[in-house]
Amino acid sequence: MLAQKDDTIKEASNTIYQLSQEGKIRLQCEAREDYYRRECRMARQHEEINDLEARIAKKDAQIADMQVTVTERDAQIADVQDTVSKKDAQIAALTAELERMKQKK
Repeated sequence: MLAQKDDTIKEASNTIYQLSQEGKIRLQCEAREDYYRRECRMARQHEEINDLEARIAKKDAQIADMQVTVTERDAQIADVQDTVSKKDAQIAALTAELERMKQKK
């Protein structure tokens, strides 16, 4: 062929081949660097997700504890209201008895 007959053309074709090989290697290196960047970013994102999930679980536990406390306090309030109702009934009965005693005098 032409390249076999002319050393200049042969040398030019070898140079083009080397440059294209260097370009392929450069692209491979860039692809590898991009891969490592993405892997690092994904690892950071996974760490952030795990951290957020742990924080959410902690907050959920706090909410559950608070709900138990609210339920206990609601029960205490109900007990106090029941006691107050009983005391009000006693006061009303005693007031009525007092009025009845006053009227007997």
